Amino acid sequence: MTRQVLLGLEITDCQMAVKHVSGAFGTVESGCRMMGGPVSVNDRQSGESRVFGNIDQLVAAGWVID
Repeated sequence: MTRQVLLGLEITDCQMAVKHVSGAFGTVESGCRMMGGPVSVNDRQSGESRVFGNIDQLVAAGWVID
């Protein structure tokens, strides 16, 4: 469901809150370009940035919409 929602969203501010199965929270910074390209998640606590090749990789890594 996360994948379907992300592909169908029109995000105007290019940011979206996400959470990880481990309890981490992040912000997707590439929300306006989610139609198959890279997706960058910035961890809110550590500030670490993780880049996934596409939405499928993001979801497979345990991230969902918060």
